[in-house]
Amino acid sequence: MAALVGTVSPFDCELQSWDEYIEVLDYFFQANEITDAGKRKAVLLSGVGASTYSLLRSLLCPMTPAEKTYQELVVVLKAHYNPKPSEIVQRYKFNSRTRHTGEKVADYVAELKKLAQYCEYGPTLPQMLRDRLVCGVNDDRMQRRLLSEVDLTFEKALTMCLAMESADRNIKDLQGFSGDEESQSQRSHQGQSVVHNVGAVDKRGWKTDYECFRCKGNHAPHECKFINELCHHCQKRGHIKRACKSKHVMQSHKTPFQGLRGERKGKEKAGRSHLVKEEDVSETEDAGDINTIYSVSHKMPKVAPILQKLKVNGMNIEFEVDTGCGITIISKKQYSKLWKNTDIPEWEPCNLTLKTYTGEKMLVLGQVIGTVQSQMDNKKLTMVVVEGAGPNLLGRNWLKDLRVLPQLVNTVTASPTLHLADLLDRYAEVFKDELGQLKGTTAKIHVNSEAQPRFYKPRRIPFAVKPLVETPAEEERVLLLEENGVPLVKADQVRKWTDKDTVLARVREFVLRGWPKRVEKSVFGAYVKRKEELSVEAGCVLWGARVVIPPPGRTDLLKHLHTTHPGIIRMKGLARSYMWWPKMDADIEAMVKTCTMCQENRNSPQCAPLHPWEVPNLPWRRLHIDYAGPWMGKMFLILVDAYSKWIEAYPLSKSTSAVTIQCLRQSFSQHGIPEMVVSDNGTSFTSMEFQEFMARNGIKHVTTAPYHAASNGLAERAVQTFKGLIKKSSGDSIEVKMARALFSYRITPQSTTGKSPAELLCGRKLRSTLDLIHPDFKGQVQEKQVKQKLYHDQHAKERHLREGDKVYTRNFGVGPSWIPGTVQTQTGPVSCTVALGNGQLVRRHIDQVRNRHVAYPEDLQSLAEPLTQDMEILAPLSGVVLAEAGDEGQMEGEFVTEISSETAHVEGEQELRRSTRTKKAPTYLQDYT
Repeated sequence: MAALVGTVSPFDCELQSWDEYIEVLDYFFQANEITDAGKRKAVLLSGVGASTYSLLRSLLCPMTPAEKTYQELVVVLKAHYNPKPSEIVQRYKFNSRTRHTGEKVADYVAELKKLAQYCEYGPTLPQMLRDRLVCGVNDDRMQRRLLSEVDLTFEKALTMCLAMESADRNIKDLQGFSGDEESQSQRSHQGQSVVHNVGAVDKRGWKTDYECFRCKGNHAPHECKFINELCHHCQKRGHIKRACKSKHVMQSHKTPFQGLRGERKGKEKAGRSHLVKEEDVSETEDAGDINTIYSVSHKMPKVAPILQKLKVNGMNIEFEVDTGCGITIISKKQYSKLWKNTDIPEWEPCNLTLKTYTGEKMLVLGQVIGTVQSQMDNKKLTMVVVEGAGPNLLGRNWLKDLRVLPQLVNTVTASPTLHLADLLDRYAEVFKDELGQLKGTTAKIHVNSEAQPRFYKPRRIPFAVKPLVETPAEEERVLLLEENGVPLVKADQVRKWTDKDTVLARVREFVLRGWPKRVEKSVFGAYVKRKEELSVEAGCVLWGARVVIPPPGRTDLLKHLHTTHPGIIRMKGLARSYMWWPKMDADIEAMVKTCTMCQENRNSPQCAPLHPWEVPNLPWRRLHIDYAGPWMGKMFLILVDAYSKWIEAYPLSKSTSAVTIQCLRQSFSQHGIPEMVVSDNGTSFTSMEFQEFMARNGIKHVTTAPYHAASNGLAERAVQTFKGLIKKSSGDSIEVKMARALFSYRITPQSTTGKSPAELLCGRKLRSTLDLIHPDFKGQVQEKQVKQKLYHDQHAKERHLREGDKVYTRNFGVGPSWIPGTVQTQTGPVSCTVALGNGQLVRRHIDQVRNRHVAYPEDLQSLAEPLTQDMEILAPLSGVVLAEAGDEGQMEGEFVTEISSETAHVEGEQELRRSTRTKKAPTYLQDYT
């Protein structure tokens, strides 16, 4: 047997991902020519490791790994170790990744490609990598160079960044060689250390021109950090001594450090001094407070640095005090010692650029927050970590917070007279009526040596909160009320109700002893019809297997049946399986019809009979308009003539009122101004600008019922026809397609008119050879409308409303589907205005309105009484009736549409029991006499 090439190491999720492990395993199979699936599974299970194998058994439980194939095992472990991350999160990480300070461009690009693995950018990945490289390279010189390129690709951008990075590295090597040689020469001959010069460069690159009256700095006074400082001259808060207006000290009395600003004379010496040169003022630094040492002369004696020991993270660290440095700096070596016994935290990115005195940039690794112990308490302060093992610098940010430097006495002034009010105001924390805490002081308690120790229980309530505990607690209130469910009705309760009910008690006696020859039909009529099927069991009257419920229990049982709001049909079916009483079905219908929740969530009512539009006498008298789109990147304004069915379309980029008016004005200039324009309630048609345009031109603007597209069916059909023609047309541009499609449509005879739209509108054929087929096109249109109405009304139910009727109207906003209202006015044959409960008036089609019944009474006994026969029969608002036999000019089977303006009352007429549908002989009998 040949020796195996390579080995299979156990899988460790800490070292590599599962996809990488499978790739290495596939290479192992290729190297050893292992193609059998069974052998591959055996190698995987034997080499994956004990912990991974145990995990695999748990994932496959109750099955075992032996029952799965190699690919199935790989998929199971991949789903566990490498679940597909969120695409949104991965894209956020990709777009948020910027190049860290000191990070190589190649490493940054490799990290970007790794982050883009699950971003699903597809073919746009090179462009995304290019954009992220340009935006996140974190180098101004590289960004300017990349942005100057016109046709920049990712490969070109990467090559340019690598070239500039290599050039910077070569320049540093050349400059660093001469600098190192000079420094080594100085150290060997003079025994001095290297000069540390650090400059903080602000990213903004601009300075403000403000002069702060608090510190004489170049920033706004409200942004000054000395806004709450105490002046050492006048003892007032809000400014410092340098900006004090009451200062009368001679300008010749200067501190020993003031004469060092700006001196560049004398030969420079590489002495051990730390200075900070801030090229640009950062937004947290005051340029007026920086004292910069530009040179160290050989003639000046060497001054030992000011050292300060501080305890950081429990470790004593020696810092060199540098008042010219705005930040505190520690070396990488010192950073590693701080967290020697604990896990070293990762430093946060730092955007500062630090330079030495000679102008060389220092490698800033990041910034970290440490716990610094001061005289009063511990503070969390930020320090910058740099590469190397140089001395630690204590900057001004720590000096201010820790207050470790003594104050120099420059002037002596007499203390002003202190008043009690000033003391109470200055030391408000000391004199407030609360327990305080003394910090930074060690207290001693002197106890009498002869005192006897006593044991006291600990005070469970602090003195500060004891008054609050003694205050009586507020009374609890009921925050949530729950209604008890409907009580259950049992057979014993039904028997008790039967005993107390006079009607059912007598019925029970009749069933047990026999029915009399004569009974009062108004009371016992329903029971007499079922007397042969009535029985008595355990004191309860039964009709077959259904229990007869007395009136006191009917309401509770109806509520119990209606708990889940099943509807009328299902509620009747459930009730008929268990119970019965006279007119039970009517009571169920009344409960469902008066249930608010059922009515608010009901389906739409049965549609009303079709009310077709009247056919105009002349072309271009009534136009129907509507917008189609957005479609194919545009909005299309569709106009259709109700007489000729002529369609005009305008492709638009937006559907505003101004654009709509412009298109209508162009169309009116060709065909004239119509008498009526019908549209929906879109904002383009209901705006004040559009209404004024209609009024100026004497056009009657009619809007259909909201959310009822069938009312403007001609425009909707025109939109559908236009889209179908455009989809089937050929052409390069949309304009060419529209021209060909509309021309073909306008010369084609319509199925309703029998003539082409061009003939009806223009009175001539547009280069067509078709002859006139149907001269009486209006009659054909009416016949088509009558047929359309007949087909539609087969499944329609005629309904009628009048002013003041209680109705439910369709709610197209937020809330229930149906809301209660009252009919206000009738705006058309099949439309009306409904007043809602909040006073709002809405316009609705009759298909969007349902009748609303009165509230359901508590006592249902009245429902058992006979209903009165004196009921009004309301005449319909509109409908289609047959012509009288004696009318002249009316053909057999022809219909006449009658529209009544007010309701008619028919008194004393009984409702017909026979069918009122139209009777018409079938077409196949027309040839027989």
